[in-house]
Amino acid sequence: MSKNFKVKNGLETTNITASGDISSSGDILGNALILGPGLGDASFNVVISGSEGNLLVQGNSSDAAITIRNSDIGTSTTQTSTLNFNVFGSDAGSKIVAGKDGVYSATSIKDSNLQFYTATDNSETEKLRITTDGNVGIGTTAPGELLTVHGNISSSGTITMLTASIGGGTFTSAS
Repeated sequence: MSKNFKVKNGLETTNITASGDISSSGDILGNALILGPGLGDASFNVVISGSEGNLLVQGNSSDAAITIRNSDIGTSTTQTSTLNFNVFGSDAGSKIVAGKDGVYSATSIKDSNLQFYTATDNSETEKLRITTDGNVGIGTTAPGELLTVHGNISSSGTITMLTASIGGGTFTSAS
């Protein structure tokens, strides 16, 4: 079985074709690594192309991990790490974003949050956020309580609480 690899370095492209495994005891360097029969997208550094587009990460220990890291500490909170879920022909889709709560420096506390987005009419909107404190916000980016919901809540089952405080809202019985 022949395996085709393309390593792009600037304008120079080097094609490597192998009929067996390619192994290295050191780094394999290049600006892009494309695995598979497709041409890939040159805007990405690693492209895995195939009829299914599947990716397997497998380890022989108790922890196999995929790490997405933005190592730009920057001077704002705009440096994020994002896992995108897009369908063909659309730049918008669903995504999970790891965001910064403050500007990171070598000695700073590095607090972060998780943001969950979905798309409607090709426009991505944040729907849920988990803050540094563990608060969960649905429909809000700044939940002030363990669970903060901006909008109506519906339940087909029983809602149990030790105390109830209804301030500014209404409570409607389903019966």
